[in-house]
Amino acid sequence: LQPGEEERVEISYFAQAHSKVRAVAVCEVEGGPAYDVELTADAHLIKYELNATSIDFGRQTFDKTINKEIVLTNTGRVKIPFRVNTKSLSRQALLSVTPKEGDVEGGDSYHINFAIRPGIPEKIDEVVTLEVAHFEPIRIPITGEGIYGCVAMSLPRALSDEYAVYVEEARILLLTRGYPNPNLPPMCREGVPEPDPMLETFALEDTKGGLTLGK
Repeated sequence: LQPGEEERVEISYFAQAHSKVRAVAVCEVEGGPAYDVELTADAHLIKYELNATSIDFGRQTFDKTINKEIVLTNTGRVKIPFRVNTKSLSRQALLSVTPKEGDVEGGDSYHINFAIRPGIPEKIDEVVTLEVAHFEPIRIPITGEGIYGCVAMSLPRALSDEYAVYVEEARILLLTRGYPNPNLPPMCREGVPEPDPMLETFALEDTKGGLTLGK
């Protein structure tokens, strides 16, 4: 080496299962001292754990974003990479994953966040894959359902006199059509005459010919 120069020396370790190596490399300088360089290395299996292998978001309002997470724990001593593949989603905007990839040091845990926004009221049945190191990808089913809020009440309606006549016309029209609903309570049919079968027959024939008779 010329004065002021430096050179890097690379030392490789080819690991074997459950092996542990300790050695000393001697760096000799011509006309100078010798330097001992201690080398240690050991090999370990890649091991990891997941706290869940599926995510069920349940029934959620279709326009809200819901978050759930999976925890990836490196139970070994070797750093492992991971990556979440979402290419199989039917809609890419349906699910976002943070982070999508990274590295987990030995003994550490990584929290992978899954945020879903249904967007439309429908059932969700998707699959993403988690790739960890050289292992086979893990299928993670994503299920849930987007819903919209609605209320059904058994209380009677507070009808206004302004619209009472229209409600009555609608009731009579419904009951005098050719298909009265037999499930309606008697109080709804009170005062409404039963439809004339003969009139119904003529109305049906004229409808087929392109003309509908009013009742």
